[in-house]
Amino acid sequence: MTSDIRTMDQPSSRNAGNFVPDVIAFFGRSPAWPLLIALIVVFTFGSPRFLTLFNISSVLNQAALIGILGVGLTPLVISGNIDLSVGATAGFAACLLVFLEGHVGLWASVGITLVVCLAIGLLNGLVARFN
Repeated sequence: MTSDIRTMDQPSSRNAGNFVPDVIAFFGRSPAWPLLIALIVVFTFGSPRFLTLFNISSVLNQAALIGILGVGLTPLVISGNIDLSVGATAGFAACLLVFLEGHVGLWASVGITLVVCLAIGLLNGLVARFN
């Protein structure tokens, strides 16, 4: 009986040298990629400030919260459920944090906001479970 164990420095013979075709096949599976590339080209020629480091970092900074919330909601959606209250709870948390920061300081407001939002999430979960 032969073993089929490969190490990191011994690439598979069937995958060796197929990186570029695999990348092209990956991006070719979705019609969103060509559309995204076309939009980037159009906006790059439309504005000289579009492909600047400041603009790209600003877009990534703004998309970080959406990505974090998306990662947290992925198991819920995979299990066949959906929770639309996450965005409202995140918005409420931002407002509560800013409001409390002027009254009790930064770290106390962070703690209070976490406790309040955990209670809201628990209440939402209980309502969804027993409804």
